[in-house]
Amino acid sequence: DFTMSKFDRFLDRLVHFVDRNRDYALWIVTSMGQAATTAEIIECQLYVTDLPRFMARMGVAEGAWEERPAMAPKISVFVRDRASADRFRENLRNLEIQHTPLAFDEREKGFFSLAFGQKNLSEVTVTLGGTPIPIEELGLSNTRIEDLTGSNAYHIPAGSLLIYDPAAQKVDTTRTQIDTIEIAPAILRNFAITPPSYMRPAKALP
Repeated sequence: DFTMSKFDRFLDRLVHFVDRNRDYALWIVTSMGQAATTAEIIECQLYVTDLPRFMARMGVAEGAWEERPAMAPKISVFVRDRASADRFRENLRNLEIQHTPLAFDEREKGFFSLAFGQKNLSEVTVTLGGTPIPIEELGLSNTRIEDLTGSNAYHIPAGSLLIYDPAAQKVDTTRTQIDTIEIAPAILRNFAITPPSYMRPAKALP
């Protein structure tokens, strides 16, 4: 939901820009797709469902952090000041789920990625510094997974190309497949630039 809501906002702004500026067209390109993966049945996973509560309980005051994009059930946050980041890091090191330390990664100063998503827990045991804590107090939920699947899939070499051009004439047919090496010469052709000889001859897209 977080990722799609962000994308919806970006897309809405871009579409309105193109509608107001007819010299532009909007291209949305994905470099890869996803296919189903063979995996175990996932009945429930541990999610952070109340991030402000979790951050407060982990010693970071409101206004000292912000959520960053991540694929659920993982959580990414940026902690703004050093003192709060130090306190957060220390609490994370003392946080255990099912008697196992929570895995986390501090990729840059103040940027933390937290590996939630523990699977198929019949009962959840969480301790902070050795003291048991109800998961609700931490803003956690052992969430039931309706489709009984995990959060991963196989990446496949087939993406998508969507073109929105309100000034273009209606196209009765579209190409169902476009080779990725056709895209660069098509962009050059749009700006009346001759593609280099090693590129394929430019074609209109779609």
